[in-house]
Amino acid sequence: MMNQKKTLSPLGREQKWLFDETMARMDAQYDEACGLLEDRAQGHGVRASSHYAVGLLARGTEADRKRAQTVLRAILSMQFESRPEDVFYGVFRRNDREEQPPCEPFPGMHFTAYSRYYLDKWQERIQELFGRSLGEEGYTAEEIRKIKRLYQRAALSTVPVIWKDFDPNWREFIGVDFALILQFFSEELDGELIRELDAAMERTVEGSLARYLDYVCPMNTNIELMHILICAFFGERWGRQDLISHAVEAGRSLEERYLEFHSVSEYNSTTYYSVDLMALSAMRQLDIAPELAEMAARLEAGIWEDIAVMYHPGLKNLSGPFSRGYETDMRLHSLIPALLYLGLGEEKQEKPGFNCELAGNLAVALLGTRIPEQVKGHLAAFSGERQVETRFRELMERGCPGDDSSVCVAEAFLAENYMLGALRGSRNTSGQLRSAAAFWKAPDGSVSNFVLLRREPGEKCEHVRTVYFNNRVRKNHMGIQVTWELERDMELFFAIAGCGLSEDMIAADCWRLPGMTVHVNADGRTPEVRRSTDGLEVVYPYRWRDVSARSMRFQLDFEPQAEKK
Repeated sequence: MMNQKKTLSPLGREQKWLFDETMARMDAQYDEACGLLEDRAQGHGVRASSHYAVGLLARGTEADRKRAQTVLRAILSMQFESRPEDVFYGVFRRNDREEQPPCEPFPGMHFTAYSRYYLDKWQERIQELFGRSLGEEGYTAEEIRKIKRLYQRAALSTVPVIWKDFDPNWREFIGVDFALILQFFSEELDGELIRELDAAMERTVEGSLARYLDYVCPMNTNIELMHILICAFFGERWGRQDLISHAVEAGRSLEERYLEFHSVSEYNSTTYYSVDLMALSAMRQLDIAPELAEMAARLEAGIWEDIAVMYHPGLKNLSGPFSRGYETDMRLHSLIPALLYLGLGEEKQEKPGFNCELAGNLAVALLGTRIPEQVKGHLAAFSGERQVETRFRELMERGCPGDDSSVCVAEAFLAENYMLGALRGSRNTSGQLRSAAAFWKAPDGSVSNFVLLRREPGEKCEHVRTVYFNNRVRKNHMGIQVTWELERDMELFFAIAGCGLSEDMIAADCWRLPGMTVHVNADGRTPEVRRSTDGLEVVYPYRWRDVSARSMRFQLDFEPQAEKK
């Protein structure tokens, strides 16, 4: 059964502006020699090129159609060679520099969710003990880090490691693009290319389905939504009732989980929210089971309602906390500003800037979004000072199967020129966890912020088990409690971003920041103050041998400064 022919709705003024501006920037990145978009840091990006192919076909000149087919054939060449039992079956390379993952010495189908969990814990414990032994032998901290990296590289060199050797989410991102192309633009492609797209998608959909069912690598909400979409769409396209039935049941399960607390697992995550909204808009408009299209409409409205609770139009951000976050300021890594522009209109919302999510603008511009009328006012103008408390059920991607979620409480206080957010009850191990955050207006009218993070000394914020945050906020006040249950040194730090920051603004008991004074009670701890790319870091070291440091408490009182007129 083939999909019925549908067409996209004509683009409105805001959609056309966003589409044209994005395409102009992506045209400049196109490398004719290899048929992909160039990213100087990462070679040539496959996911961005896939989005670009959709844009080319939507623009629709003869030159665009020819270029789109070149791009699509280049993308098809980027799908890994794999067997159905491989954990990366149907995955595409992230860029043209990425090598084929190692050939595992055992079939991926026997690598269960439980074995993944316990192998992870075993590996982490070995590294912890190994690092401690090196320290006892007199190695420096830098030498220990180098040796541990070499050990990890050797230990994992023969098996494909998710996120390191491949990104399984590329199945769903590229699968959605191919679904849009085959639904709306198939007449622009030659028959052989369509057959190649279908063949690649057979591998992709089967790999995505195996991942969903075996649960070795749980799906975040955005990926789960796209998984449901591609199973539903290609199930209809290929006459596969098993895929359609699976998509409908998975959709029911996802909506049931959402309705428990009116929240997705990645609560307040602007990066994830924006992909959720794109996928839901696509579900409404593709030829899939009516039950899923109706569910998508309900969830799309629900997520906009969730955003309205925490969004501050004057500070142009959602308040914290963020269960997942690539950046604290959403304008640096999110499509939400573009979605607000499309949903509210140019009269109420300024044009968005362009960030690292540039390529995602194309699907957003073509598909649009629906913001419920009852929340538009809250998104367009600040609706008044408020205290917020909400619950949500988080997903711990590396948690024990059957015990990989916990109910968390997010608190926020929003005022005219500042807002605070804090999280308690989380067992999240992700390096993206941002369990406390603050935003405020600086004297020059810009927006400053800080966020609470943790990491190993000298490393980036990565996955770490057994660091627990229980934080609270009330008007002008934030209480933070951190519990450490691991045996290696760490750093807890506040990353402060904004204009006009200098180290001399930070004292042990007071941070005199432009636009905000923060009075700090850190139980007598004296921080280290460091410059960073974005501003400052106020660092509190954790030394695992110091038993007294295994619980850290902070009391922060905020004194906003009057905005200069």
